[in-house]
Amino acid sequence: MNIIFIGGAFWGPNKSKIIANSIGLIQNAADVLQHNYIEGIASNAAVSEIIVLNAVYIGSYPRKYLHPYYTPAIKEQRIEKLKIIDFSFLNLPGIKHISRFNIIFIALLKLLKTKKHSDVIVICYAMHLPFLAAIYLNKLLNKNIRTCLIVPDLPEFMATRSGIKKIPYVISAKIGYAIANKFTYIAVITSGMLEKFNKVKNSVVIEGIASKKNTSSASIRTTDYGRYFLYSGTLDARYGIIEMLNAFEKSSLGNLKLIICGDGDSREHVIARAKKNTQIIFLGQLDRDEVLELQKKAVALLNPRRDVSLFTKYSFPSKIIEYMNSGRPVLMYKLPGIPVEYYNFCYVIDPSDGGLALAMQKLATTPESKLMATGKSAKEFIERYKTPKYQTNKLINLFKDS
Repeated sequence: MNIIFIGGAFWGPNKSKIIANSIGLIQNAADVLQHNYIEGIASNAAVSEIIVLNAVYIGSYPRKYLHPYYTPAIKEQRIEKLKIIDFSFLNLPGIKHISRFNIIFIALLKLLKTKKHSDVIVICYAMHLPFLAAIYLNKLLNKNIRTCLIVPDLPEFMATRSGIKKIPYVISAKIGYAIANKFTYIAVITSGMLEKFNKVKNSVVIEGIASKKNTSSASIRTTDYGRYFLYSGTLDARYGIIEMLNAFEKSSLGNLKLIICGDGDSREHVIARAKKNTQIIFLGQLDRDEVLELQKKAVALLNPRRDVSLFTKYSFPSKIIEYMNSGRPVLMYKLPGIPVEYYNFCYVIDPSDGGLALAMQKLATTPESKLMATGKSAKEFIERYKTPKYQTNKLINLFKDS
């Protein structure tokens, strides 16, 4: 079985370049998930080779990236079964998507000429229209290839837009769904998503994948912060960031602090609250190693997202697996996109008013031995059932059975 994986992950020196030139949010969660998929697929004996056609997911110039043309620091790499090809592209709004479509369409067309089509499976990461269109047109020219779409997010819920600015995204989403429903296979992160792809006969739910090693080499001195709760991830208001800040201040936890890492539309609000309250510490967007180090010392790791919007039906917060893999307890609400098995290994917040503040108060006085036991059980659950090999075997079995 030969896999062609089309995505936008960060590899080696290219990641350092992206971090240095990005303005605002960097797609760290998407990067980690792509690497986990690729690592898991590569570990399966049925897969002989994976070729990654990679056009990185970065923001557009000039608002979110410092350069109008992206050029990778390294264009081609080999890692055991993997051959990774990184592409340059114009990084201007609008034009960027045309550029990305062209490079992937041509690269895939050339690559398929060298392969036995019946043995090739082309995997697309995310509902990114340039990638979807490039694969679909190649499928029309090479009918024997099989195609698979991994859907970590639905396009209509990826950002909040309104008015005339929303129109091109609505059109793009409709085209994307039309193409996606012509794929051979689909992997979604919640069962609720399947209703959006009811024309695809072969599907699997893979809510997330744990990194094989959740360790870091960072030397950040977390003991300087004392005892703290931690939130790391996207700082969007719809994820409950404001409610988390309000609950923390309402809980009156003495010297216990709230550390927040990340970026998003609530960034300025978080900064303002941190200036007024020294118990709230905002560290901005950190390197992943630093975040992992902070997680290991927290009293508890917070996910304040509530079931108050439709998008929670189609969303599994990727931070849940990373949190649980740290060995520290997780505090979260029940959400329709999270499988029920996860609630055996965390603390669940009462959804009534004041529930988060009360939960924080309770955990602040919970003995460390009990916190450690909860964190350990969660880590063991993740290490057994959510590894790259275990989760991607579901996808490989789907390929074999159809």
